[in-house]
Amino acid sequence: MTEKNLSAKGTAAHWRFDSRYFQSGSLEENNLIIKDISGKGNHLRLNTDRIRKGENASFYMSFPKDNIQEDPEAECLWITPLNVEEGKKTGAFFETVKEAPINGEEFREGYTIEVVLKLPEKICEWSSVLGQKGTGKLARMEGGEPEANGGLNISESWEMQWNPWTTNNAEVIDNPTTWSDAGGVQPEKWHYVVIKNDGNSTVMSVDGIQVQRCNTFQPQVGIKTLNTGEEKGWVVGTAYWSEAKEFSETECGDGIFRGYIQEIRISQGVIAPSEYLQQDCVVDERYHVPGDDLPYPELANKENYTFVNIPDPQYQTQYKPEIVDAQMEWIRENREKYHIVMTMCVGDLSQDGTKREYERADQAFSVLDQAQIPYLVTDGNHDNSLYKKYFGGNRYQNMEGYQGTGPSGISSYSILPAGSYEYLFLSLPWNPADMDADKEWVLEVLKTHKSYPTIIFSHFNEEPEIYVKPFDQVFMTVRGHIEDRWVETFENNYGHPVIDVVTNYQFDLYGGNGWLSTMEFDEKRNEILFHCYSPWVEKKRKILQGEIANEGILLPDEMGLFPFDKLCNRMKDTDNITVKMNFGKRFNEIISQK
Repeated sequence: MTEKNLSAKGTAAHWRFDSRYFQSGSLEENNLIIKDISGKGNHLRLNTDRIRKGENASFYMSFPKDNIQEDPEAECLWITPLNVEEGKKTGAFFETVKEAPINGEEFREGYTIEVVLKLPEKICEWSSVLGQKGTGKLARMEGGEPEANGGLNISESWEMQWNPWTTNNAEVIDNPTTWSDAGGVQPEKWHYVVIKNDGNSTVMSVDGIQVQRCNTFQPQVGIKTLNTGEEKGWVVGTAYWSEAKEFSETECGDGIFRGYIQEIRISQGVIAPSEYLQQDCVVDERYHVPGDDLPYPELANKENYTFVNIPDPQYQTQYKPEIVDAQMEWIRENREKYHIVMTMCVGDLSQDGTKREYERADQAFSVLDQAQIPYLVTDGNHDNSLYKKYFGGNRYQNMEGYQGTGPSGISSYSILPAGSYEYLFLSLPWNPADMDADKEWVLEVLKTHKSYPTIIFSHFNEEPEIYVKPFDQVFMTVRGHIEDRWVETFENNYGHPVIDVVTNYQFDLYGGNGWLSTMEFDEKRNEILFHCYSPWVEKKRKILQGEIANEGILLPDEMGLFPFDKLCNRMKDTDNITVKMNFGKRFNEIISQK
């Protein structure tokens, strides 16, 4: 790291966990002080209030020679609790000295926080790298999680979570949260984490890649101090979580972080990337998604037709609805070219069931409404009562092929011609109560429409014995929800194959990065060709190449291609697979029942 990094504009506090930057004291004497190399006086003092009597801090921390630059002389801080289970709150950590100016700083004009860290194979779940002393409740915060102190935490799913209390808490009644990708922080690897707030919204990047789950939609002004009496300041290496009415380390102290910390810098405002501590980052293998940048393939035969499956869009609707917009625009623009007959969405339109999420989903699907393109949506476990307001049966009343909606207001079906056949598309609800309400209606639809090749789609219906196997016309089920995907077959009660499609990309990078699953039906070759393609990456490339205007779609840290920005995803064989199906043999007997 260069000296320029030490004097970056607006630096408020800067700590390097290396013996060359000790101010005074030692671990053995329980009095170590780490110098604030910004020159602002925000030194860190060792806190041993939570270690066992007679011990010193060297039992819980040390300074091994290890660092992101692979400098043989540079050290870092290794910190661990007594153990990660019943002893997770026992250990040593650091806190700012009582007179540190940063203790009263609220960063109302924005901030940049940089952390260089490494996690071991075994972490202390829900512990904090950096945060404030105290809890929201003691500071009279309302809403959100008042038991928490807020800060940069490591979750049980290996996510980095940033959830400070803001100075506009009275307005938001929350401690807004920004997350890295699940599993995005890899063990035994140095990571460079940057959190930036421009005085209104927050973004996070890990190893130079902006993560998707950034809270750019909830106003976030500054970081509210949690000062209560003599208890104030920042802490490194622990968290607080308590309903206590008075502060004490015994009552309020929570998990001690387990891992390596090399460096932390906190700056006023948003600093330029050219001033970042780490200019070169090693990107995890996880980001190197198997795939290619080939354009979406032409139809194998000009008579072929396409059905589109939109896998769980919840994180995209919540954090980056422009991704869903791009999917809908692609369907609209390519309807004629790829003979797109029907679009299905397997639920979880929302993540938290908020009005904002449904409004953005509504806005996205309105692209299809305005183009008069048929589609059906079902609900998922993250959807709530607002779902029916925005995506109940009334939405489809004037849509081509729409036939009706069940008593719950969720199950719906449409019949549309495609190629040589008329297909029936039937959605099933997620909630058991809604499924019970619709059961007789669904069975009646299936009993009275036995001559239509049928696709049943749901969030993750697990009752094929009731709704699939007894009805020979059901040749395919399409589902989402789980952290897996496949294209498999099972036999129905007539000994005929049913294709079972499970597709979910929400746990992949960027909440799925806009990947659609499409099914191209080729009657001539008796094949169904599955394709995985991202209209979002296509649109992003066009913005970066100047073909279309940005208009706020890409944030500054997104103005570049990420390693996982592949048009075609090939992580699993079933993402792009060809399934044999003899259309005539499978459908002719069904159609003869007309």
